Amino acid sequence: MSRGKWARIKQSKFFHVRFYRKLSSWLILSILLNVVLCFGVMYSYLTRPIRTYYATDGVTAPIMLNGMAQPNMSTQALLPPDPITEPDTRLIPE
Repeated sequence: MSRGKWARIKQSKFFHVRFYRKLSSWLILSILLNVVLCFGVMYSYLTRPIRTYYATDGVTAPIMLNGMAQPNMSTQALLPPDPITEPDTRLIPE
């Protein structure tokens, strides 16, 4: 076997080894990236802030509401009554 032929055999085997090493390192990097992203999604899902709800009719200031786990089955109102706004008396022009 000549030196040139032996060098070609070593080079072809080294090509396969180098390709396998690159492929396995990219695969490990991809798996680690997926694990980090999964933990990021779980962290953002589990640490969401408590929602706040407000009620307004556009005229009065917003009133902060308290969230309830169950619907209101009582006859008592949850919000205070709206302020009574009497319309201005306008004269009809003659």
